[in-house]
Amino acid sequence: MSLRWIEVATLSTGLPLQIAVHEITGAAPGPTVGITASVHGDELAPVEAVRQLVASIDPAELRGTLRIVPVVNPLAFQSQTRHTPQDMQNLNRVFPGDPDGWLTEQLAGAFVREFLPGLDVLLDLHAGGVLPTVDYTYIDNDEALSTAFGTKVLYRGPGYPGTLSAVAVERGIRTVVTELGGGLVRDEYYINITEWGLRNALRHLG
Repeated sequence: MSLRWIEVATLSTGLPLQIAVHEITGAAPGPTVGITASVHGDELAPVEAVRQLVASIDPAELRGTLRIVPVVNPLAFQSQTRHTPQDMQNLNRVFPGDPDGWLTEQLAGAFVREFLPGLDVLLDLHAGGVLPTVDYTYIDNDEALSTAFGTKVLYRGPGYPGTLSAVAVERGIRTVVTELGGGLVRDEYYINITEWGLRNALRHLG
């Protein structure tokens, strides 16, 4: 597994704002699948599900490439808040971002520019955050892939402008967004079904 960093900005502390991208290349050719979590920093269960998935993958048994970002918004994750604390912007409403905008918009712009190109599939993992508990998968542009994730409820909504998934769909990337867990309720259960759903989706993709 390789690691690279998406450079976003320099904070007032003088420290860099970076996003870690982990990449696992399989022994055989196949699709390039992006897996993202913690676009909202208070959605914790998906981060642990990704960690457990990555720890169990044997590249020798993998076809294709996994491009994984367990924490898309490290500032919000650090404070366990939905919004970036420095500017109170909701990252998942400002994609594709603006390199000259708010810090959150700069983060969005850097992420879109350096993460999405080359992806065949995006699996974007969410949860209910601090208070609500949610349990469903969106149908965006690949109903069969959304169904393969295995949740009991599928939701075909109008979509939200400014989301990472909306940008991915516009670019022709097969996209699934999940909403599993939250409220610090039944965390182990939702971690397990998120990891299970990821495996279902990856098997469906071959």
